Amino acid sequence: MAQKIVLAFAAAASLVLFGSVAQASTANITITVDENGNGSATIVTNSGTSISSVASSLAPDSGPGGLASVLTYNLSTLGVSVTAGDVLVVEPETALVGDVLRFNAPSSLLFYSRTPPVDSLADTTTPPGSFYTNQITLTEGLNGALLYAPTMNEPGFSTDAVLTYDFVSDSVATPLPTALPLFATGVGALGLLGWRRRRKAQAA
Repeated sequence: MAQKIVLAFAAAASLVLFGSVAQASTANITITVDENGNGSATIVTNSGTSISSVASSLAPDSGPGGLASVLTYNLSTLGVSVTAGDVLVVEPETALVGDVLRFNAPSSLLFYSRTPPVDSLADTTTPPGSFYTNQITLTEGLNGALLYAPTMNEPGFSTDAVLTYDFVSDSVATPLPTALPLFATGVGALGLLGWRRRRKAQAA
């Protein structure tokens, strides 16, 4: 399943911003990551808003049954440690697990996307060989969205921050704007009209 995922963190944490540690009593962090290794964090604190990147790499999965190369996001620069475990994401259309979102301690988020076609860094031909006993199964919405707010000891939970994850799938077809087919028809009709006029002018 081609997916893009968006992670929203509402956090009370000690943050690492632009290479320096900033103490904040309240922070809201919105992290956006996709299946091609693009990640960014918008951090809103009492002192203002900042944007930083979230590093990713293809790296070995140190979790149970982990593959040798998995798209991995490094959350350590946000000053959070997470509880290890797996989030199994079920597709409502097939009722099958299509993705595995794995949290490895202390601060890694790994993204397994197993549904063909293989067209992104997160796509793997197989899931992990085995799973954490600490796991939760969630079904994404028909619109491809999935909200996940881990509680104590669930995968991705942190004692450093209150975390809410918003996973948004881009496997859901984006509908064409309603005016686009009409526009295309109009352009085609104008082209045909111009061609007929040129033919008549040549015949005359």
